[in-house]
Amino acid sequence: MDIMLELEENIKNEKFYKLLDLCFKVSTYFSFTENSLEKFVKSENHANFLKKLEPFFVKSYKVNHWHAHYYISKGNERNVYIFRIDDLAKQVIKDEFDNIFLLKEINGKKNFTDLPEDLCFFLNKKLFLGTVTHGFICTAYPFSEKIYKDLLELGKWKTVKYSDEEQIMLDL
Repeated sequence: MDIMLELEENIKNEKFYKLLDLCFKVSTYFSFTENSLEKFVKSENHANFLKKLEPFFVKSYKVNHWHAHYYISKGNERNVYIFRIDDLAKQVIKDEFDNIFLLKEINGKKNFTDLPEDLCFFLNKKLFLGTVTHGFICTAYPFSEKIYKDLLELGKWKTVKYSDEEQIMLDL
């Protein structure tokens, strides 16, 4: 299928957990990007979260372009951490987050955190679902009619023009 979906509103709580279940069921790898704020990258929470995912770690590399028109200026590349799919890793994510944009409630308001961001999922080496936390962007590339329908049940999506340029292939 050459369909690309763009999320129109955050997926939260039970629907988010169902989305995680779907992504972990059909994906081979997932990734997080180091937080965009240097003070957060150096935080104990950031390090501890990555340490919990260490048993599933595959590779990290620096990028200056991720998906969804997400470009980073030269010299400011960010680390992307690639992990293999595992139910224990899924639980680490569920224990920390309750929404696709990885926001945390602080004093009654949803805020960005000092944890890694931009949760993405890959089928083999090809992007299946990707987020850009600070841009509130989530795109999905459903590869079957069933996955397409499953995604539509879990969130408010719109179909957008398919973009090969925004598709990511992992270099593993």
